[in-house]
Amino acid sequence: MCTKIFRFLSFNWISTLFALIASTFVFGGIFPLTALYYGFIIILAFISIVQGKKIIAFNLILLICLIAGLIFNNPPSFFRSWQRLGLFILLYIAVIPVFKSHWSDKAHIQLLRVLLIICIIIGIGSFIAYFLGINLMRRGGESGFAVDDAGKFGGLSCHSMILGPLAAISTCVLTYTTIYFAHKKKWQYLYASGAIISACSMMLSASRAAIIACVFSLAVLTIIYCYGNKAKLIKIIGSSIILLIISFPVYAPMLIMVIAKQEINNNMGSATASRAERWEHRFEEFKENPVLGMGFAAIDPKYTLEYSKIDGQVEGGSSWLVLLSQTGIIGCVAIALIIKKIIPRLYKLSTIGKEHHPTLLLILLSFFFIHFVAEGYIYAPGSFLCLLFWTVIGCSLSLVSKKDTTEINIWTIGLTKNDKYS
Repeated sequence: MCTKIFRFLSFNWISTLFALIASTFVFGGIFPLTALYYGFIIILAFISIVQGKKIIAFNLILLICLIAGLIFNNPPSFFRSWQRLGLFILLYIAVIPVFKSHWSDKAHIQLLRVLLIICIIIGIGSFIAYFLGINLMRRGGESGFAVDDAGKFGGLSCHSMILGPLAAISTCVLTYTTIYFAHKKKWQYLYASGAIISACSMMLSASRAAIIACVFSLAVLTIIYCYGNKAKLIKIIGSSIILLIISFPVYAPMLIMVIAKQEINNNMGSATASRAERWEHRFEEFKENPVLGMGFAAIDPKYTLEYSKIDGQVEGGSSWLVLLSQTGIIGCVAIALIIKKIIPRLYKLSTIGKEHHPTLLLILLSFFFIHFVAEGYIYAPGSFLCLLFWTVIGCSLSLVSKKDTTEINIWTIGLTKNDKYS
C-alpha cells in the first residue's frame, strides 16, 4: 500500500506539490503558500516550454485574442489587467498543451487527479465537519464572493460558494468511479457512500448553481452509461426518481438553506435577483465594445460595488458573461473553437469507443459549463476552480489530439511498471 501511495505521489512530484499548494486557496489562502503557488505556476510553465517538442498553434489562439483585446482597450490601472493577464498566460502554458511533450501529458494528468482528490476530501470532510461544529466560512468581502444570510456553511472551505462546487465535483467523480471502476461490492458501497456524503455537503452549502450543475453532469453521465440502451436509461431514471421521493425526509433538512436563499431572491423580485444586476451590467459592457470587450480582468469603473477598490479584483457574476464583457466576440470565438474541438471527440470516445477516461473529462466540463452561468472565475488564475477547469481543458486537448486513445484509468496511471505513462 505504501509503495502504491509513493508511486501515485511521485508520478509527477511538481504537479503533486503544485496541487497541494493550490488547495490552500480553498481555505482562503495561507501566506507564504500563496506566494509559492505563483512560483510553481512559473516553474511549471518554464518546464513545459523547455520540455516541449513542438508548439500547438491552435492552443495559442485564445492568448492572442486576450492580448489583442487588452492592447486596444487599455483599462484603468487599478484593475491590474496586465499583471493578471501575465499570470493567466503562465497558468495557461502550465496546464494547456501549448508546448507538446510526454512530460506535460504526465504533469497534467497528475495535476488533475490530485485536484480531484482534494475535491473529494473537502466534499466528504465538510459533511463530517458539519456535525463537529467546524465551519471555516469567512464573512464579508474577504472571499470575493457575494454573501447572503442563506449561505452560511463553508465546511472545510472558506466560503459556501467554494464548498458547493467542490462537493458537487466530488459527487460526480465518485459516482463515475462507482460505475466504471468499483468492480468489487465493497468498493462500490465505499465510493457510492462517498458520493452521497459529498452530495449532502453540496446541499448544506446552499449553492443552487452547484446543485443544478451537478444534476446536469450526472444526467450526462447517465446518458453515456446507458448509450444505446433506452430500457436501461428509463430504468435508471425511474429508480432514481423513486429513490429521491422515498428518501426526501432524510435530505430535506439539508435543503432548508437552499429554500431560504430562493425565498430571499424571490422577495427581491426574481429567482436570480442576486445575480441579475451583474448580468445586466455585463451585457451593457458587451454592447459598448462587442468585438474586443472591456479588456482582461476589467469592467466599467462605474459599477463600484462589483470590484475591490483595494486590488481591483472583479466579481463578474457569470463566466459566460465575463467572456462577452471582457474579451468580446473574439474571446468567445476562441473559447468556442476549443469547445468545438473537445466535446464532439470526447462524446464519441465515451459512447462509440466505450472508453471511460473521456467520460470523466466530459462530465467535469458539463459541470463547469452550467456552473459558469452563475460564477465568474474562468479568468481568475488565483482561483482553485479556475485552475481545475483549465486543467480539465488541458487534459481534454491532449486526449483528443492522440491517435492512440487506449483506455486508461486516471486513478491507477503510473502505479505499474508496464504503464505507458510511467
